[in-house]
Amino acid sequence: MKRHEDETEFDKTLKSLDSIQLDKTDKEEVFSSLKTSMEKQKGKNKVFHWSNHLLTAAFAAIFLIGGGYLFMNNIAWEQTAPQSENIKTIETVLKKIFSGPDEELKAILDNKETYIKNDNVQEFQSELMSYYLKEYGLYFEENRVEDYVMTNKLTFTELAYAKGYQLEAADIEITKDEESEDAYVFTVHVDLMSGGTESSETKVTGRINIYEEGKINTIRFARDGGTEELIKAIQTAE
Repeated sequence: MKRHEDETEFDKTLKSLDSIQLDKTDKEEVFSSLKTSMEKQKGKNKVFHWSNHLLTAAFAAIFLIGGGYLFMNNIAWEQTAPQSENIKTIETVLKKIFSGPDEELKAILDNKETYIKNDNVQEFQSELMSYYLKEYGLYFEENRVEDYVMTNKLTFTELAYAKGYQLEAADIEITKDEESEDAYVFTVHVDLMSGGTESSETKVTGRINIYEEGKINTIRFARDGGTEELIKAIQTAE
């Protein structure tokens, strides 16, 4: 009986919106999206109650005041905004990983021998980790930065600097992995630089997972995805 009442209310709503220049399918989609959104809120807060009549009134008001297409654009924006922000986060992180080192990291690395000479290796390691946490902490889930520093997934610029080189992420390509809701695949074209001159270019590929928090959970460099080639290029550069 309740389902029949919902369907009747739904049909009445669609009929009342005949004057708005939208296809019936579009109206159904917007109405359903609004209803789903409100039902989610109802599930989160038991005090939050929406009747079908109030839902209908809100739906009609949104179209009459703001315009149907504007509302549909808002729905589309809400769906694509997280994905866009995730891509921005990934691009920022990849640029940091494959560009540099910056002046702050150079200063820390330049003092490495002094720390070792004074038997302050732990202090050096602490300062180095503090740098990485400051640079990457905003973009990763808790404890992930430490894990990836220890496994050398964030330290390519250290290796380059030890050989007198700089890295530069010349081009970054990021696409949504259609087979996984939370995954993105990337390609980075990394230049090995010396004195402002490009010595070599390496293409690095991989996959990144971002979950509900909007922060990176996992970075996986593809097998034969360029990281070994990049390391070899740095180590053998003259």
